[in-house]
Amino acid sequence: LIKTDKEKTEAVVWNVLYGLYFTAQMLEPIMPETALKIQLLLGTEMDEKGEFPKSFKTKLPEAPLFLRK
Repeated sequence: LIKTDKEKTEAVVWNVLYGLYFTAQMLEPIMPETALKIQLLLGTEMDEKGEFPKSFKTKLPEAPLFLRK
């Protein structure tokens, strides 16, 4: 997709990042540590006004989010 339509690729990536962001927000009441890890990996936090983040500064994880048993 990136070779044929850069704008559409950007929209897909933004939608995935926002999806992960809102997944972390929904997980916060039941899995606060995991939600915080996701937010840190996305490089954003919810601001005081509750507005959407304007940018993401994603990082590669140092360890898996969930360890295998």
